[in-house]
Amino acid sequence: MSHANIINRRLAFDKKGVTPMRCLAWGLNALLAALLLSGCGSGTQQIVKQELDRYNMKSYQEGSDRQLVRGTTLNGSLLNSLQAECANRGIRLTHETYAETLDGGISYNYFINGDARHFLILNVYPSEQERLVKFLKYMVLVRQRMKLTLSRRKAR
Repeated sequence: MSHANIINRRLAFDKKGVTPMRCLAWGLNALLAALLLSGCGSGTQQIVKQELDRYNMKSYQEGSDRQLVRGTTLNGSLLNSLQAECANRGIRLTHETYAETLDGGISYNYFINGDARHFLILNVYPSEQERLVKFLKYMVLVRQRMKLTLSRRKAR
């Protein structure tokens, strides 16, 4: 293409001109795109913040604080006394996590002195009866495993 053809094409485009309607359409498209990006960005940021709070146990701490103020649970005082007793014995409990069970209980997990090979699991059951049922099921399972282990040793 020659230089004259390029200039003629530019002039042809310029002759069409940038009408006020085109400017308005471009402006509205840009505004719509900016609004969509900012709306999606703020929603995503809020979701990320909530997930980060869950990971850092901030949501759990806020819930525990609310429950302690209302007096509806003893888990907070139980956990505080557990940590205090361990600290008195020189045991550092770290990496606290928790999980709620389907039957309404909750399980708290800690690493002992920051070591993942040594850990503590504290199970809190919704009722004494539920705790006894779980304990008995666990003991039956342990007994079955012990019998199996002994029978294998005798077979050798």
